[in-house]
Amino acid sequence: MLFKLFQVKDVENTEFAFMPYRWGKEYDFNGLYECTYTGYIDTTFDLEITDTLERIFQYGNVGKFPNYNTRSISVSDIIVLGTNPFHAYYVEDFGFTEVPRKNLSYADIESWWDED
Repeated sequence: MLFKLFQVKDVENTEFAFMPYRWGKEYDFNGLYECTYTGYIDTTFDLEITDTLERIFQYGNVGKFPNYNTRSISVSDIIVLGTNPFHAYYVEDFGFTEVPRKNLSYADIESWWDED
């Protein structure tokens, strides 16, 4: 499955950087994130979407992705899975929260896929 990792561009000046979703959900995330990694993960043996998200989180923190040259995956990062339909997940202290359309323009996600 194709996925992209988005991280807050300016962590020093973004109030919800490294904070759980309950702190950041009032923000419009558009323009505050940048795509820092694009990859593929085999989901053959994943029983649930959380299995895939957990593996992406683990691999992103121990350097198992090829050419992974960004900071480790952390709270407030967004993982976007799939190509059509898209699903975006906010990394929490424990687990993940799906980001509703009001916070993240899915039209922008389409343009993010076209950047590569």
